[in-house]
Amino acid sequence: MNRLLAEAEQRRLQGKPLLDLTHSSFHRAGIRCSDQLLADALQDYVRRREYRPDSHGDVDARRAICRFYAEDALDLPIERIFITASTSESYSVLFSALAGPGAKVLLPSPTYPLFEQLVEFGGLRPVYYHLLPERGWQPDPEEIEQALQRTPAALVLISPNNPTGAVLSEEVL
Repeated sequence: MNRLLAEAEQRRLQGKPLLDLTHSSFHRAGIRCSDQLLADALQDYVRRREYRPDSHGDVDARRAICRFYAEDALDLPIERIFITASTSESYSVLFSALAGPGAKVLLPSPTYPLFEQLVEFGGLRPVYYHLLPERGWQPDPEEIEQALQRTPAALVLISPNNPTGAVLSEEVL
């Protein structure tokens, strides 16, 4: 992934266009499906009249993800890849899969409010570690270490953080 970030930074420095996938609308990012592909998919559906979802996500998309990671010498079995409809759904699935009701999840404070809601929705308990403005919104590793002694089910590190924008330092990571 570092290679990809370096390539993106190089493109930015060269003034080349970047595709911003942080938009919630992929159309605003310039991603458009071809009319022919849509027409073919519609014809296929009309012919079959069958909806065949895969709970792991589209198998062709998962194969493409495997090939992507293989470029960085990471052998990722297709059975280990799950595609969700959104990051919110992904977080919800992860929190639910991590532990049973009442388990603790360490979240940064301040945090993105959705994390609190998803943790609580999953029947888990949010526990907080602080991001310190005087340290550039970096957490105190000792505080996290102490919080880990209380045996949480998960530690959530967000980098770049929302809402502070801070990127965790290598030392903290």
